[in-house]
Amino acid sequence: AAVCCQNESTLDNEYAQVLSFKTYGVQKVALSLEEPVFEYALTILKGGTDAGKPVTAYLTVLSQEEVDAEYNEKKGMSYKALPAELFDAPEKIEIGADASGIKVPVSFYAQDMYRSMTDDSNTYALVIRLTSEEGEVYKEKQDIVILPHFSPSDLCFASPRLGMKLEGGHQPCPVKVSYDGRKAQNYTVSALSQEYITEHYAQPELVNYVAVNLDLYEIPGGLSIAEGSQEATFTLDLDADGIIAEMSKPENAGKVYVIPLKLTPASDLVISTVTEMLVVLDADITVTPAPGDGTGPYTWEVEAVLPLSALNP
Repeated sequence: AAVCCQNESTLDNEYAQVLSFKTYGVQKVALSLEEPVFEYALTILKGGTDAGKPVTAYLTVLSQEEVDAEYNEKKGMSYKALPAELFDAPEKIEIGADASGIKVPVSFYAQDMYRSMTDDSNTYALVIRLTSEEGEVYKEKQDIVILPHFSPSDLCFASPRLGMKLEGGHQPCPVKVSYDGRKAQNYTVSALSQEYITEHYAQPELVNYVAVNLDLYEIPGGLSIAEGSQEATFTLDLDADGIIAEMSKPENAGKVYVIPLKLTPASDLVISTVTEMLVVLDADITVTPAPGDGTGPYTWEVEAVLPLSALNP
């Protein structure tokens, strides 16, 4: 049974065996998402007047009702309890007669834990309690409150903008992707709609962006980044002649043609901080006016919103 309202020296002198966590209370633990299970260790100490005898200890995870009663209501916390299924420990812990403590290997199901923490406004906690049927437990040192912290790998575009000078024919357009994880990852790249770029780019920036027709370029499939790699490149196949023909139409003067892309990691354990990119197209265009419209042909340059040197740092 847990004991309160006594200090450690009193308990050590009064009880035959007294148990406690070496490190107790709130612990912010950084959990890796690279593997399904994250290995950890907790240390239990043994004291008391008869500490030279063996004792059995147990680890349990408090339910939401218990966390509400003992932390949220009494101490003014607002913990959202993580379920016991996300934690694994030995069924019972035997501390030998000659041992003053023991280091207990435990496991957190980190990936499942990350998936269960769906509301960023919550403070998620896994409260682990030390108990024993034979010895007493310091009440002040019987709980560990694990506040898990995750740093998901980031798979994203190397830059939100890319400038591309169109020359003609079928023209390749290499696009760089950055990654800070270790494991190989798959991802997909898709095209954003005209409605989306109008709302999120054209209107805020006061630029007349026009999405290139999907028939005029091809996005490769089956994209991946290799294990241990920090960057990769995929290549768009542009029908430069077709795009230039669209840009050359008199009614399209003043429009800025872009290929708007969205990157999506295949794994929900990977984030993407730069998930959108505009490939801003640039070209020299020659137009022959209709008879009576003046002399021609004449040439002008369709410029990107920023110089290509700025778009491709």
